[in-house]
Amino acid sequence: MSSQQGGGVGTFLINLSGGAISGAIACCCVFPIDTIKAKLQSSSGSGLVQVIKQTISVENGGVKALYRGIGPNLVGIMPEKAIKLAANDFFRGFLSEKFVSNKSGQIQQLPLWIEVASGGLAGACQLVATTPMELLKINAQLANKGHSTIQFIKESGITGLYRGLFATLMRDVPFSMIFFTLNARIKNYFRSKTQQQYLPLPYVLLSSSIAGSVGAFLATPMDVIKTRLQYVGKGNEMQNMNYFSAAKYCYQNGVLWRGALPRVMIISPLFAITLICYELFQKILGIKTV
Repeated sequence: MSSQQGGGVGTFLINLSGGAISGAIACCCVFPIDTIKAKLQSSSGSGLVQVIKQTISVENGGVKALYRGIGPNLVGIMPEKAIKLAANDFFRGFLSEKFVSNKSGQIQQLPLWIEVASGGLAGACQLVATTPMELLKINAQLANKGHSTIQFIKESGITGLYRGLFATLMRDVPFSMIFFTLNARIKNYFRSKTQQQYLPLPYVLLSSSIAGSVGAFLATPMDVIKTRLQYVGKGNEMQNMNYFSAAKYCYQNGVLWRGALPRVMIISPLFAITLICYELFQKILGIKTV
């Protein structure tokens, strides 16, 4: 099969499909941890064990409560991951064609600014899907038994679904800059050692796990702020604050790093599984990215 470069429109559409399928598979694997993370970040004093016990209590619906909100998350994560992964490959291909001479046609180490810019642009592009998905997911995860996502959508309206747009931007752009840049550089290191165009899956797993862990940890404060701004339940004193007031409140109350461990436990396998599926998809179709 002839290889295709990562900047073409046809390849971009194929990558959209691969990203969507990969994201859905990964979401199903890590969603329970994400529920615990959201509950930790929205509280001020409860510990991890206490949050888990409260979440899976009989009064709250038992173990099924760990999957509360997975419906809208699955619907949203497919376009989100599709846009994120395909956009990053598209911008890497586009910018490298404009600014990098590559006569060999082989995958090479791009300038740092192209990797950072491509990741940041990909993070910005995904906001159209990420913001409503995160809003619906968070409010379902933090709600009591009997929460209706359909009713929540009706009450929020279209504009209400984009509550926390700026907060999502402030989390996803820095994370994507870190993740995609670090992931690409680790992969290129392994390529130099193995001399293989398509890395064996264990190397893909290791690269994406390391990049995901670092990005997830460093973006935790922005994730805490976003979670608290998007939750519209009773007792959330932050829901009407602007972003900078919310950031100051979280800092003063010492909650900026709450849920850091569960977040790393989510993002690392989430992106590892997603990238394994995505790169396997590209390998099968003979797609070559820069």
